[in-house]
Amino acid sequence: MKHVFLFKKDDNGFTITELLVAMGLLGVILIGIYGLLAGGQTSDVLGEKRVIAQGNARQAMLKICSELRQCYSIENTTTPTSLLTDNWTLSFRSLQFNKERLNAVAGSNNTRYAASRKPWHSGAKPLVLINDGIVNVGYTEDFTNGEIVFSASLLEADAVEASYSWDVYVQYLLNDGRQIIKRLYNTNGTQISSEVVVTNVVNKNVSPQVPFISRSGNYVTIRILIDDDLTRPPATFRLESSIKARV
Repeated sequence: MKHVFLFKKDDNGFTITELLVAMGLLGVILIGIYGLLAGGQTSDVLGEKRVIAQGNARQAMLKICSELRQCYSIENTTTPTSLLTDNWTLSFRSLQFNKERLNAVAGSNNTRYAASRKPWHSGAKPLVLINDGIVNVGYTEDFTNGEIVFSASLLEADAVEASYSWDVYVQYLLNDGRQIIKRLYNTNGTQISSEVVVTNVVNKNVSPQVPFISRSGNYVTIRILIDDDLTRPPATFRLESSIKARV
């Protein structure tokens, strides 16, 4: 018995044209999927950067307000020394340190006890404690060296603590070119430390410009605006705090 097999011309497979069309369609689909994935990844990265920037701004605001509340005096909105200056600079004097453990000065026979920071502000009398008990007599203050000088020797086991005001200029300045807020510590015109407390500050890049610092007597208002890119959404993130300084 003979078997006859019939073949159609189209059963031979796909033509080159059909393969090219299929590959082109597949390429378009893959490019679209890649674009979606890349866009999502970019959004995640930008979102993460934005969250970090906002967190840094909040931390900076808390630090500025905390130190400003405990300052001894507000000098003005420009630096009181010859350090780097810029617009919208907040400068104030003295920081409070509470119940810091003092160390006996070598060779003093336990009569002199020094703090980690000096000089002390001469207008703010320190609170002195021995073994958690407040002491009001039997000592003098050495404000220049940040020390308590007792009239009699203490025991080795005695714990001496003091709450004092560190006589230091604290300066927060908004840097125009680098979009940063910088904090400087200096004593007697000598810079002793410097750090960047927040970046991507755009107070001067928006229109109209938003002042970083404004003051009315002892009331001070701090405004921090941050944004990675002013040309793209979302809107600029803004923090603002108005406080009364303890002066």
